[in-house]
Amino acid sequence: MTSDTLFGDRAAGAARARRPGTRRAVSAAPATGLPGGAPASGLPGAASSPSVPDPAGSLPAGPVWFGGPGRRLMGWVHVPPVANGASAVLCPPVFGEEVAAQFAVREVARRLAGTGLTVVRFDYPGTGNSAGATGAPDLVAQWFDGIDRAVELARCYASGPVALIGMRVGAVLAALAAQRRGDIDALVLWDPCDSGKAFLRRQRSLHALHFGPAADGTVEVPGAALSPAAAADLSGLRLPATSAARWTLVLDRPGQRHVLEPGPSRGPAATGEGTATATATATATGEGTACCDHRELPAGEQEALLEVDPLFRSIPAGGMSQVVEWLADVLTSDEVAPRAPCDLPVSVPAVCRSTEQVLFHADADADGQSAAVAERVRWLGPAGLFAIETVPADRRVAVRRPVVVFLPEGNDRHTGSGRLWVLLARRWAAAGVRCLRVDFSGLGESPARPGRPEEVIRAAEAFADVADVVAAAAEDPRDVVLVGLCSSGYQALEGAVAHDLRGVLAVNPVLRFIPPESFDGGPSSPLRQICVVRSRWVTRVRARLPERLAGWGGVVRARLEGKARTARRLGWQQRVAQRGVRAYCLCGPVEAGPLIGEDGPALRTPVSGGHVVIDVAEQLDHALLPERDRMLVADRLTAALEELAGT
Repeated sequence: MTSDTLFGDRAAGAARARRPGTRRAVSAAPATGLPGGAPASGLPGAASSPSVPDPAGSLPAGPVWFGGPGRRLMGWVHVPPVANGASAVLCPPVFGEEVAAQFAVREVARRLAGTGLTVVRFDYPGTGNSAGATGAPDLVAQWFDGIDRAVELARCYASGPVALIGMRVGAVLAALAAQRRGDIDALVLWDPCDSGKAFLRRQRSLHALHFGPAADGTVEVPGAALSPAAAADLSGLRLPATSAARWTLVLDRPGQRHVLEPGPSRGPAATGEGTATATATATATGEGTACCDHRELPAGEQEALLEVDPLFRSIPAGGMSQVVEWLADVLTSDEVAPRAPCDLPVSVPAVCRSTEQVLFHADADADGQSAAVAERVRWLGPAGLFAIETVPADRRVAVRRPVVVFLPEGNDRHTGSGRLWVLLARRWAAAGVRCLRVDFSGLGESPARPGRPEEVIRAAEAFADVADVVAAAAEDPRDVVLVGLCSSGYQALEGAVAHDLRGVLAVNPVLRFIPPESFDGGPSSPLRQICVVRSRWVTRVRARLPERLAGWGGVVRARLEGKARTARRLGWQQRVAQRGVRAYCLCGPVEAGPLIGEDGPALRTPVSGGHVVIDVAEQLDHALLPERDRMLVADRLTAALEELAGT
């Protein structure tokens, strides 16, 4: 563990604000490599900026690697300006629900830090940027271990009362972890699942409905494939029947009710008013009163977050407010008694700066050997774009050209669909290719550019983001390959028109859409060279048509456009080739239609060493939710990269 102070004077102030008599004091907090305390980037050609924007809003927050060697977890620590000694650990949902809820989880962490709590959010093992794989037979046991490590990480910064906050399956995990540990002071169950079995049954049904049964004995859900052992462990999870010795808040959808029977508490119940739909159950004991509050979430709020296309999700403002207000009333109350010493063994996690390299194991190579790679956080360009750099861990492995930059899909973060970017970055780095996984400004972990909103998909600022990343990744843009899916596949192709790149690997790029700057009827940005602006009335009509009729509508539209418009739409391919950029587009049949035109499925237009190849894969899911599609894309992109590396 490092001995540096986290976020300078603010962490020192937080330590002074801790209440006496708590479990243990921490003299210094481990550093996390905030951009303000590190260069904007250690990459060749990166522009050093003395005032990189705060990556998590107005309050300080920074990423950390923690956990044991070989099982590193990625986490974020949100430190309040004035700490009250309490802390909270956020246990997110899993799989597709985690993708949908990630912005809400991050926003809750920010708001809780504003009330004085030190907050830790993290990726479970096998998810996000953490070590592990969803195919591990002991995956659920690893998730519980990850929660334990995150709690101990929180106590490195604040030694007072600790809360666990879980959403969906994360709520079940948090409740069971709190019951097993016995040293958690408050528990928030945010839209909890009835059980792991109910969650898994629904997710498997959704996957089978769209993609058919899984192969090879795996248990598939959208975006992940589980081993039978892990699926059995997940199915065995159920909410405990009691809240034990802690404050508990249950936030349910209207018409649902999960009430945990209270147990003895260390202190009196809070007297917060709650909402009109709130109820409380209390049991008086010799040690105080335990409280289990049950409250309803606004109607339709969770459905609008988790059960819609992630591109159209809504932020659950009502649920976030209830979580923050309840914990501010309960956990930070002066009446909360100091925690008694815990009988459980204390294992402080090994924490290191996010800018320090940590080791991960990539996929086995051709000889069956597991290769090690090293990862660290970088902040790129004057906007401080968040990026994770992956390189070979063995110094004897020669670092090859080109440098690969993975762009984020939609409003997802830098991990890619089903962690595909993580898998590929570690696989390619083991073979000697330096890789960067980045977030666009205002999305994922990157800050919004000054005066611009967050969570805007296909924003015009992405053009400046790509320019900054290309400049930071290598001294010569000819050493850079951009990789993207869907909206970032489009952005990668725009980058090929604007920059002299080595190449582009685009999966299911969508060129026809309504740019966000045109939502109110305004003109599209002049930076957009290959975007085909979709008519708003056509979009509304297509949304009301059955899927099979909408597909025929696309065919009719293509015929009506004629060869002249088709030629104009395909002009970007000539421009890419004229720059000498080699572009490989892997598409399903629907996505390939606007790209192919009259020239067939493989268009090669060599000009000055560049060309565009469009590879059509039958039945390729647009979002790559089935495991078979992710593996197909991984293999074909690897082959395409080998061709680019050989040029």
